[in-house]
Amino acid sequence: MLAPLPCAAASQSAAGTVEETALRASALHTQGRYAEAESTFRAALDAAAAAGRRDAAVALILTNLALVCQNTGKPVEAERHYARSLALFEALAGKSAPVLRYPLASFASLALENGQARKAERLYRRALALPLAAEYNYEEQAMIQHGLGMAIQAQGRLEDAESCLRQAVGLRSRPDGERVSLAQSLSGLALVRLSRGQMAEALAGQLRALELLEAVLPAGHPEFARPLSNLAAIYAQMGRPAEAEPALRRALEIASSTFGEEHEVYGGILSNYAEVLRQLHRKQEAKRYAARAKSILANAAAGRPARHTIDLADLPR
Repeated sequence: MLAPLPCAAASQSAAGTVEETALRASALHTQGRYAEAESTFRAALDAAAAAGRRDAAVALILTNLALVCQNTGKPVEAERHYARSLALFEALAGKSAPVLRYPLASFASLALENGQARKAERLYRRALALPLAAEYNYEEQAMIQHGLGMAIQAQGRLEDAESCLRQAVGLRSRPDGERVSLAQSLSGLALVRLSRGQMAEALAGQLRALELLEAVLPAGHPEFARPLSNLAAIYAQMGRPAEAEPALRRALEIASSTFGEEHEVYGGILSNYAEVLRQLHRKQEAKRYAARAKSILANAAAGRPARHTIDLADLPR
């Protein structure tokens, strides 16, 4: 699960350009301009290295760069940056410091996307066990509960997963809560309800998530790709493929413009599109798109299946 990037605190020193560059990178990430965000975070790291800095701001930049690499399908590089970030935070603050909660949860989200649900759960639980900061961070706590719920859901413990995601939704529903994050948790809760066969509740939650996103993000923002594909999964499972198809077409357009048509995110959505076409009895198209999706996933991820969206082929009939 992806969380909005926090921003490093502005520096009062002459080296403030490092923090300023990181702030620009965070803004680019929020706008969905991932390639620019990645290059800008790298520039911030280069400036920090030139200044000989090894402080908490640098550790946070490493975490944020890892998250951008994770978003753009570079899991090996993302893992390397997460490991460097954690090592630096631990060296600066110790292994039990509240500041480790965010990088641990972010690292856990990568493990979850890589299909390592048990590892993700361990990392999320380690983050939860750490003491809270003096100023309680509701969004950070919600991010951890959300991720833990998704890790538990991936292991089939649906009741426990729903409990975690309900907590995340509750925390993110505060009047000052961030709408995109709330949409993420509503979408996750919808998938748990889909897995439990609660179709009406799943559909209502996913539609509410998209409504929140529509209110705060431009139509082509990358954040729409996952919930649109998941909405299609719900419609398909309800036997309503005609409603699933337009959601998947829009998701494909967003994935194409953001990641390109050789990326595993695009391939995963295309695979779902092929499944919906099969339900619509458009067999030749379905066969063609399924073959194309299989090729993309094999080439882009060396056989690692995309987990950015639910896979319709995994759903029970």
